[in-house]
Amino acid sequence: MPNVPITARTAIAVLALVASACGADPASPRETPTPPPTPTPPISIPTDRLLTDAELVTSIDSLAPTEPDARVAWVKGAAHPIRSLSYDGDFSDLRFLATTLQGKRLVQLGESGHGVSEFSLAKVRLIKFLHEELGYDVIAFESSLFACWDADARAESLGGAGLLASCPFAV
Repeated sequence: MPNVPITARTAIAVLALVASACGADPASPRETPTPPPTPTPPISIPTDRLLTDAELVTSIDSLAPTEPDARVAWVKGAAHPIRSLSYDGDFSDLRFLATTLQGKRLVQLGESGHGVSEFSLAKVRLIKFLHEELGYDVIAFESSLFACWDADARAESLGGAGLLASCPFAV
């Protein structure tokens, strides 16, 4: 079915039709239906350059709880804007990590939800930065303990490509 926008007037007409078909009297509804919220247009994010300060500003969430001024000041002082999730040509917004990671052998990258494409895009960019700019050269992926044990037991028959296909979760 094509994705057709529905106006509030159309939605009310459909509700009245459904109510009429169910035996209700559409002329005297018990409560007025609330029109659906106006959808916000999708945000267009450039992928060929780093974002500007103005492009990084988000709207204020009126439902968000207020934070103590000291905490807000600390976050503003410690924050480093990541200006792109996917742009490969410029890592200048990630250079602060060089100081933070100096002398560190391991870097763990996580996400707050599996299957969110933006997390994967950001991690690919971070991995490229870590390898190309900071010299990290090993990547380990989250895997099933049993699948890795089983793949290890069959390593000789699986070969390299078979091990890769058998052990890590799909990446």
